[in-house]
Amino acid sequence: IVLVLDDANMDFSDFHDAQKALLRFVDEGLEDGDMAALVRTTAGSGAAQVFSSDRQWLHRTIERTVYRPPLLMSTVIVHVLRVLGDVTRALDEFPGRKSIILISPGALISGWEAVRRVADLANHASVTIETIDSRGLSTLAAAAAAGASAFPSRGPGLSHEYLGISSQRAVSQRFANYTKSQDMLSFLANMTAG
Repeated sequence: IVLVLDDANMDFSDFHDAQKALLRFVDEGLEDGDMAALVRTTAGSGAAQVFSSDRQWLHRTIERTVYRPPLLMSTVIVHVLRVLGDVTRALDEFPGRKSIILISPGALISGWEAVRRVADLANHASVTIETIDSRGLSTLAAAAAAGASAFPSRGPGLSHEYLGISSQRAVSQRFANYTKSQDMLSFLANMTAG
């Protein structure tokens, strides 16, 4: 099992929550005899060579990960897909159950060819890619996320009708961006039986 932490695209609170989830997975999700490795997209895939079944060692490795600010959005997908490809090629040499668990906030994708290549590579290597959105369950309603005070009830040119329309548009746009950012995660999981 390779735990891939997409920290190239993660804000601090999601990073912290992902660390806690990884520690819980090591304690509760690993079965006796499972070998696991932690790979960060900002550090590359070299760590995929360090597999261990020692839960204490895995705990120390996860606890020692340090937050780094996100990379430019234009390079995030390249990093994630390169790491997934490298890890998949490394796992191809192993027998038995092989899984990648990708913890990522997702990203908006414009070109799908590279994502398809990673899914094809994983299928050829008999690797499943399971994905977890590091943002958890998001609040998509603008007023709920920003607090009710974000939408004043009175002001110059701000009628209740206008506020209703603009807040509906904001919620619709947030929902569209959120679901589009999950497309790559869903595609990889669906295409690899993750």
